[in-house]
Amino acid sequence: MRHTYQTYYLFPDMHVLIGLVLIMVSTSSCNLDSLEAEIPSYVHLQELTLSTNASREGSASTNITEGWIFIDDEFYGAFSVPSTVPVPANIGTTIRLEAGIRDNGVSSTPDIYPFYAPISRSIDLVPNNTDTLDNSLRYRSNTAFPLIENYETGLTVFQEVITGTSANRLRPAREAAFEGEFGGLIELTKDAPVAELASIRRFRDLQDGGIPVYLEMDFRSEAPVQFGVVAYNTGSEIPLEIKYVAGFNPSEEWKKIYFNLSAAIANSEGDEFELILQTTLPTQTDGTLTRNAAKIRIDNFKLVHFE
Repeated sequence: MRHTYQTYYLFPDMHVLIGLVLIMVSTSSCNLDSLEAEIPSYVHLQELTLSTNASREGSASTNITEGWIFIDDEFYGAFSVPSTVPVPANIGTTIRLEAGIRDNGVSSTPDIYPFYAPISRSIDLVPNNTDTLDNSLRYRSNTAFPLIENYETGLTVFQEVITGTSANRLRPAREAAFEGEFGGLIELTKDAPVAELASIRRFRDLQDGGIPVYLEMDFRSEAPVQFGVVAYNTGSEIPLEIKYVAGFNPSEEWKKIYFNLSAAIANSEGDEFELILQTTLPTQTDGTLTRNAAKIRIDNFKLVHFE
């Protein structure tokens, strides 16, 4: 009886086991078919470069960190450049590539730079095939450049001394050049450790063509620098407010940075704006100087907005 009891329950378990095996085989076959049907196509993103009309748009220096991909106007993802990106295959589609930067130089604020025109291309996406996108960018045609300063000619920015001495004014210097023969140099010393400088020119109608307003520049600096705007009512010599937006830390290497002035201008009651910077010799927590002199080098300074 004990043997019959065990045999009675053995056969049902075997039937269940065989059934599970059949289901697994069937499922695996379906998954394999699905995987074969979903072999992706690939899009290769090259390092993005900028072409400019130097006389109207200034330098072509950039700091593009990502390519933002849109497939048929739907956001697909942001990817480092260069990289090769898998995308759904077996469809004809339009791929749009937007240039991505780090807003205000902050790694946690990636964004599309609005003034670079996107790269668009119609592609027949074939499984396991790689298409390489064009990598040459241009500024959008409606980008305005009310200020381009490469320090090869006269100066208009950071000549008005708010704090400091006339020795702190930004001046052209060969040692400050990133490109060309001259760049802009600010020198801080133990006797003049602080400089707050404004532009001698005011700017207006900066957001008539849209909200974005940016400063672009290349820099190499031995001291931290903050940038912002001074707001005025038209015709008034009394500033309404000074708004510092963002800045950069010391860097031994040349870097490109994009400062977003949009919110500071949009939220201001002023209708004319000067550009302003502030820099000081680095100090320890007790206020003692960590160095007795510092040089701030700036080149390819641009103010950009939409017309």
